[in-house]
Amino acid sequence: MVARFGFFATAQQTLTEDNISAILNAPGLFKLKDRFPIQIHLEASDIKEICHKRLLTKSATGEQELGKQFDTYGPSLRTSTQLKDGGVYETELTRKTFIDLYPFLPAHFDMLLQLLGRLARKTGGLGLRSAIKVVQEVLVDRVGQKGCLADAPVGDLANTVTFYDSMRRDIQSSYGYIVDGVERVAERFPNEPFYQDVAKSIAILQILENLPVTAQNIAALLQPNLKAASLKERVEKAVGALLKDGMIPVGEKNGSLRFLTQAAITLQKQFDQIEYRNVDVRAELNGVLRSIFKPLPSARLSGVRRSQQD
Repeated sequence: MVARFGFFATAQQTLTEDNISAILNAPGLFKLKDRFPIQIHLEASDIKEICHKRLLTKSATGEQELGKQFDTYGPSLRTSTQLKDGGVYETELTRKTFIDLYPFLPAHFDMLLQLLGRLARKTGGLGLRSAIKVVQEVLVDRVGQKGCLADAPVGDLANTVTFYDSMRRDIQSSYGYIVDGVERVAERFPNEPFYQDVAKSIAILQILENLPVTAQNIAALLQPNLKAASLKERVEKAVGALLKDGMIPVGEKNGSLRFLTQAAITLQKQFDQIEYRNVDVRAELNGVLRSIFKPLPSARLSGVRRSQQD
């Protein structure tokens, strides 16, 4: 008698969770689950390890070359990619993590998993690709106009533009107004591809909602390769141009950049049309001053007797 064993695997999502099964409306999933008593749950760290071992493993020659590159440009790369208030994305960039995850940086994987999670909550997970599939597409498939990273020169990095180009259709279905904002930037600045890259980075960070969308963080996540200097000044210039253009639905909220919905744009236009009279401004100013100076300030000349009222 020959014993036969088989494996059955699903995607990186637990299909029998209540919220997922309700959306799929497939009670047969629970019958299928009962046939396989041993279940394996993948943590985010496991997914990163799988991507490293199955997709990002380098040859000995490749590891040696990347190590030399990091020894030369690693310190400047750390400075250029430093996030402000990075939270869950603040992972130390070491020689080993750089070699293991190249062409991605450590923050990129955490960002990709968070991004997929945000999109899954919007769509119920239907139609979304796994993190492993996205990484594979970035490496070997043509993404946007820049081609695949597998054919790029050693030292080129994945960044937020890479993720946006790869997941644009997924973003469109849940955040159509954000994609419209990015396309408006392309229409208004057709000869400024860097402005378009900044817009795509704003889009990714806006969806994540857990990292300040500032010029510093955008510059850190736009780093194109090991040798490039900091992009902060270029990003600041691009952001200024986007905010100044009244045809682009972008604004700032609590210090973070974001694309606006049509409803928000309408409210902003109504607010801009409100006219304040000088008398109203003076009255408001006087009221604020009275609330600050309690009791009201007073002064007395030296050598003058106090009145009985004092």
